Amino acid sequence: MFRNIDGNEWNNFLIRKSTLNPLPHIKNLLNRRLLLIHGKEDKTIRSYHTERFYNTLISGGSEANSQFLTVDGVGHGKVLRSKTWDYWTNWILN
Repeated sequence: MFRNIDGNEWNNFLIRKSTLNPLPHIKNLLNRRLLLIHGKEDKTIRSYHTERFYNTLISGGSEANSQFLTVDGVGHGKVLRSKTWDYWTNWILN
């Protein structure tokens, strides 16, 4: 997400005016089914960002449609996908 952005986009991100910041888009997600999965050892995007996003969804009324799963001992990438494969494939199919 933060790779290959120019200085202007980075400055906009810092003042919360960037399209990279998901918080302004929450209103578009409130009535959608959403699964957030995050590895607790993620060094690319810290899990507290996803938790904050999830809590904002919940405070907006999306509790019935949203789930948040954190996974111990896993970072960002393939290991996270493989460790949670059964969980998210079942979520998609149900």
